[in-house]
Amino acid sequence: IASTLDGMTPGLVFQTGTIESFLASTTTTTTKSGDDDDDDLNGGSAASAESTSSKQQQQQLQVLIALHACDTATDDALWSGIQSKADIIVVAPCCHKQVRPQLDACLLVETHPLKDVLRHGIYRERMAETVTDAMRALLLEMAHYQVQVFEFIGGEHTAKNVMITAVRLPRRRSEAEMDDLRRRLHELANWHGIRSQTLAQWMKEDLMGSSCDGGDAESQSLATTPSLSAKVM
Repeated sequence: IASTLDGMTPGLVFQTGTIESFLASTTTTTTKSGDDDDDDLNGGSAASAESTSSKQQQQQLQVLIALHACDTATDDALWSGIQSKADIIVVAPCCHKQVRPQLDACLLVETHPLKDVLRHGIYRERMAETVTDAMRALLLEMAHYQVQVFEFIGGEHTAKNVMITAVRLPRRRSEAEMDDLRRRLHELANWHGIRSQTLAQWMKEDLMGSSCDGGDAESQSLATTPSLSAKVM
């Protein structure tokens, strides 16, 4: 599709590649940006001009689309869009495997109010999908995007029919708004026993070592930094 449309609309250029390669390029660009800024303050040079040109090309990304990126590859794609300051991010998640084992652990908590729901595997699967995408929506809002989650195709075609869209806000959210979003993220994670979520790790958002029983967060071990994922479906 990209090769067919590329060149038909002036100013519209498609870039294709694996999530892993694109994520690596955005991370490298972000790391080098501090050095580029120092060069600009010192009057610049031919080398810094080339670096700035490369940086500008990288920052020309306006729309990022990832369809059915498997499991945490969707989180990698979202982080790529955030890092690139994409104006619009569109993803259709698939295979919510990371959260499922953590949600399963809720069955060990006798007093959990959703115990009779979560004892059924089909409901745990649906709950894992719902909670994962709800957390992604909150994290995108914390990255200063306006977010919508909706069904983009009928369930008779595919069960993986949820789409997340994010439009970058013209201004950063206030400190009070950020505090409220972070509180809600922690409550959602704690209620479902989610201790590890890849987009939260990329954004360095601590989920407070959440546990289903609402226990002491500090008693839980924290997750490590995620590795790059190139799984695409």
